[in-house]
Amino acid sequence: MTAQNTAPTYIGFVTTYGYPRDTTPDRNSANGVGAWDNELTETSMAVSRDIEALFKSAGIAPKSKVSLILADGTSLIKTWDDRTAKTYKGRLLVGRFDFYCPSGRNPFEGQRVVSISFHS
Repeated sequence: MTAQNTAPTYIGFVTTYGYPRDTTPDRNSANGVGAWDNELTETSMAVSRDIEALFKSAGIAPKSKVSLILADGTSLIKTWDDRTAKTYKGRLLVGRFDFYCPSGRNPFEGQRVVSISFHS
């Protein structure tokens, strides 16, 4: 008899940027500006390049609202307003749903994202 892996699959995980004393700021994020010269808001998120490719293959365009389902069942709607850096400290960034939180860290930090869909 072999054991089956029953762990839920996931697409990526939630991270945070744009908060006070962010240790990895870039000029645009620090000024509330997204990748497409758009304003960042509390509903904005940046994604890593692999997630960006996934969004594009699903027909999700920049500045679209996206429904995210987290591993704990939480459903969130975020706006794809930005992208993460390609690398950090020489390592490729992958699987990142980076929530813009200028007021501080978010309660979903580290949660796994198990589903995405376009939100009209």
